[in-house]
Amino acid sequence: MNLIPFGLRSDGVYIDVEEATRGKSCDCVCPSCGIALLARLGEVNAPHFAHDCKEGNKEEIEACKLSFYVSVRYMLKQLFQEQGLLMLPPLDVD
Repeated sequence: MNLIPFGLRSDGVYIDVEEATRGKSCDCVCPSCGIALLARLGEVNAPHFAHDCKEGNKEEIEACKLSFYVSVRYMLKQLFQEQGLLMLPPLDVD
């Protein structure tokens, strides 16, 4: 399962997990399925959002397989709308 890097805050802004408050107080939902997210900012694993199992049932959470891709897509869209351009590193093709 892919880790969710971006969550949708209640004010409609997508945020990086590193900008979030730990746990449920991050006030974010999954951009793909709408289930509440928890911000996991531990020392061992990479920081990420996870579905709150108390908010959604197991079948709904397991069905949300595209949450990584959806969150990245919407964050990219938000960045492009805010800045008007998107800077990417050079592509090194041999």
